[in-house]
Amino acid sequence: MKQKIVGTYVCGFRYVDIILRSGDGAEYYALPEKGKPVRITIGADVSWEYIVRSFLHEAFEMCLDYLHDRYTPWQDMGQDHGQYLFVCNHIDFSDVCGSVAELAVRALPDLATAAKQWKRANK
Repeated sequence: MKQKIVGTYVCGFRYVDIILRSGDGAEYYALPEKGKPVRITIGADVSWEYIVRSFLHEAFEMCLDYLHDRYTPWQDMGQDHGQYLFVCNHIDFSDVCGSVAELAVRALPDLATAAKQWKRANK
């Protein structure tokens, strides 16, 4: 699978690698290889709006997960991801918004440049 590392950015109290990859969809890896930061990978073969939406979705989910505000109603974590439930108080929500804003302000300009380069290279 083709990938392009966009960069490493601060999000709250952790570093996050942002990576574009072929395809669509997105995911974050909360437990990457030993010694590596958390990473968000985003499919780049889609519109810019879809890339931003995917970036924000994964960033918010990652922050909610780190605050232990993401739950699954089943004991089997291998079930469909659509079953996740997010529950947080206003303080946690403010913390998540602040962390995602910090990440977005720093990463989105580089992500925009990388997405344009990806489109040109993969026409």
